[in-house]
Amino acid sequence: MTEPLDELGKRIARVDERIVDLAAKADIADHKVNTLVGAVENLRKKAEGAEAKSSKPTIDEITQLQFDYAWKWFDHHSRQRITMFNYFVVFVGIVATALGVVFKEASTCPNCGTVGLPAICIAGIFIALIFLGFDVRNKRLVSYGQATLIWIEKNIIYKDVSSEIVEGRWGRLNLGILAHDHQVKFKTAPLKCLVRHSVLIPVTICVCIVAFGVVALFASHLVEIAATGAKTKVEISTPSASAPAPAQNQTSPAAAPQTPPQ
Repeated sequence: MTEPLDELGKRIARVDERIVDLAAKADIADHKVNTLVGAVENLRKKAEGAEAKSSKPTIDEITQLQFDYAWKWFDHHSRQRITMFNYFVVFVGIVATALGVVFKEASTCPNCGTVGLPAICIAGIFIALIFLGFDVRNKRLVSYGQATLIWIEKNIIYKDVSSEIVEGRWGRLNLGILAHDHQVKFKTAPLKCLVRHSVLIPVTICVCIVAFGVVALFASHLVEIAATGAKTKVEISTPSASAPAPAQNQTSPAAAPQTPPQ
């Protein structure tokens, strides 16, 4: 009985040794697999880094947020400024029409012209000053967004690009639309500095204010001119009462020649 038991114990011992050997080999294989996985991961990271270096630089989320915010601000207030100027043009047309109607009525009612013309002009000046204030405010708000966009152009968008390009008959232009427009100086390009929305819009409003003021100051003279013109037109259209009546080529019966009796 003891021999079979000893043989069985030896077999169990050999099985245990094989299990231990297999476990050791499994640990070695697992270590090799982990090593291979780490090597593959390192290769993948190196490939991604090389691809990122070779590709174009991307804008991060903060810069994109800054650009979107500045652009929306600039676009909103620029549109608002043009819209207010369109309203001002409509207002000037209404005032001009009212002045024309009052000036026409002044030929028959001088008091209406003497009072109406200055009143309309003063109201026009007051409202034009309000439009001018809106334009100054919008111009300042536009400049905030413009300054941010210029900074983004110089430091991010065109940071690693050549600072100048050749663009047809305009010569050498600095890269960056707003940056180039901002760098134009009056000494080198006076016409470009004058032909801008920031100059033309307030100048147009100021010219209208001056025109309204001139009409208000010389309203009495304009009424006299209208009255004189109307009087002259009436005198031309109606004949004078002192003009001699046309001679009637009629002969009286007494002066008619008598025919001799036959």
